[in-house]
Amino acid sequence: MEDWWRHKLFQPKSIEGEPVKEQLDYIRELFEFARKDSRLKGITIIGSTLKGYTSSRKKKVSDIDIAIVCDDSPGQGVYVSLYGNKIELNNRRKKTGLPIFEAQEIAYCNINALTPERIKKIDDYYTLQNATSLVFPGVGDLETYRKIVREEINTYSEAEKEK
Repeated sequence: MEDWWRHKLFQPKSIEGEPVKEQLDYIRELFEFARKDSRLKGITIIGSTLKGYTSSRKKKVSDIDIAIVCDDSPGQGVYVSLYGNKIELNNRRKKTGLPIFEAQEIAYCNINALTPERIKKIDDYYTLQNATSLVFPGVGDLETYRKIVREEINTYSEAEKEK
């Protein structure tokens, strides 16, 4: 099971078993486009693209569900910034004939909320959403924030880790 998970997590494939390279390239390009907003720290891929339910057939291309990792308190600012950059990126891709995907922002991770006190409240939905956003593959400076969570969890007792 662990080998399967590692393989799926870091090499997402379509339902047909094909690598979703074009979707992953799109996310990388979107992040590079949008990183001029200094609050944006990374984008992680979640949902069907990650789970292998996406279709790579030309007529039916699945959307890409993403979590936005920011160092901003929850709000619309980064969403608005990302949306504007997505329009600009899609226009450029359309002109060059590259595929365009619908990247749906369905989760938001405020890395400033990942304090030791908050991480311990893993049963809190918002904290859980923040922490799990860092588990999935993505682009940006995610390892810095993954390290914060990992170091905190390593201080827990076995009972706390189990929880």
